[in-house]
Amino acid sequence: MQFLDKTTAVTVTRMTDPMVFFREQAGLAANVRDYVHVGPVEVNSMGERQYYLWMGVWSTIDRGAAGQDPLRDTYRKVVITANDRPMEFEIYSEDPDALGTSESLYPRPGPGARNVFSRVTVEELRTMHEADYLYVSLGDSDSETDLYRVWKYDAESLANFIAYVQGGTPGT
Repeated sequence: MQFLDKTTAVTVTRMTDPMVFFREQAGLAANVRDYVHVGPVEVNSMGERQYYLWMGVWSTIDRGAAGQDPLRDTYRKVVITANDRPMEFEIYSEDPDALGTSESLYPRPGPGARNVFSRVTVEELRTMHEADYLYVSLGDSDSETDLYRVWKYDAESLANFIAYVQGGTPGT
């Protein structure tokens, strides 16, 4: 999917639908989960291309009432493990303005979602696409209970994004 940001005049390209990762929180209540939506973005400003991962972090749990919100903690990195290869992404910004855009790059996935952006390379995206399995963890935790597993992932959409940014056309 591609659009022109009418305010900043950059062209934004993204996947049709982001990847969705989840982790169960059965110890808190039945059928509650934390989610991380992940989608690549290309921001093209007059031929200067920058690549980012957008991440929408949210939960079905109202932790605010308990005075705790680990999804709002000040973690400064996200780790995506593709097969056995961990790839660490520092949080670049929470504001799309820092990327040169004035519009939301993906729809906000849920109430109270935290939008964060990290720089990414096309090679890292290719590694994700070629992986047999993917996991996400926030911050420094690598505990098995803190891993987010794939909920929804359209491999063809990511392949189309990669092909497009490498000079191809979507669907090839």
